[in-house]
This record gives sequence, C-alpha cells and structure tokens, in this order.
Amino acid sequence: MFKKLLIILLFFYLFILLQNSFLIHYGLFGLAPDLVFILFFLLIFFSSKILENLIYAVIAGTLLDLSWYNYLGPSIIFFIIILFLLKKTQSALNIKKDGYPFTYFFTLFLFSFIIYQIMSIVYLWLTDANNLFIIFNIKFLIEIIYNSLFASFGFWIFKKIEHVKRI
Repeated sequence: MFKKLLIILLFFYLFILLQNSFLIHYGLFGLAPDLVFILFFLLIFFSSKILENLIYAVIAGTLLDLSWYNYLGPSIIFFIIILFLLKKTQSALNIKKDGYPFTYFFTLFLFSFIIYQIMSIVYLWLTDANNLFIIFNIKFLIEIIYNSLFASFGFWIFKKIEHVKRI
C-alpha cells in the first residue's frame, strides 16, 4: 500500500509540474488540461476503498494548493466533496453488467468537473471579486471539452489496466 501511495504521489507531482510549467505554453486557447483533477477522478472512480480515496484527495489537494492557491485547504475540501458526491452517485446507480461503462464515466466526469470548476470560481471570487468573469466566457466550455478528452483517454488506459489485472 505504501509503495502504491508513493507512486501515486509521484504521478500527482509530475502532473502538477506538467500542467503548470509545460502544458500551459502549449495548451488549447491558453488552457492546460487539469491533469491532477483527471488523475484524481480516475483513481476514485475505479477504487471502492474510501480510506484510500480520502488519501488521494488529501495528496492531490495538498499538492494543488501548494502550487495554485494562497492558502492550504481549498483543493483538499473540493476533492473531498467531489469524492463523496461521486461515491454517493455510484452507489445510487449501482450498475452491475459492466462495472465501468464509458457513458457512466463520462457523465459523472462532466458533472464532477463542472462542480469542481464552480467551487474553484466561487473560492476565487470570495478571495478576489475580480475573478468572477472567469465563468462567463467561452473558455469555460472549451476547458470542459478539453479536459473531457484527456479524461476519456485516461479512462481507456485505466480500463485496459483493469483488464490486464483480471488476466
């Protein structure tokens, strides 16, 4: 378990470095994919262990807060909220035939990412009212589409890994 958490910590750190230093220069319309959120969502979507998922939320949130926000805590709280909303929705849907169908994943990712973005925007607005304009432009829609494409690619990778584990 410790080795797995260390590897995941390294992936989160690598993704933060990628999205904040490299991808921001080569992004679509000046937007970089939110690789940390995508990895976090993929991990909690495919895992049913609540303690492990809470650890993922704390790791991802802490690293993101250290690289983005002025205070430690907002991303951790946002990720924990997303975690509980996702797990509550997954338990309500309870799909048995194919444990992780793509439409199920894609829909939950879209809603979770939109909720995450709205929480981030509200937080930024509460700390600086000049940030409210962020939600009212076309970049918000482009960011959702852009991140959905990366998340879809990640879904198929995780699905392939899960299939290999069963063999």
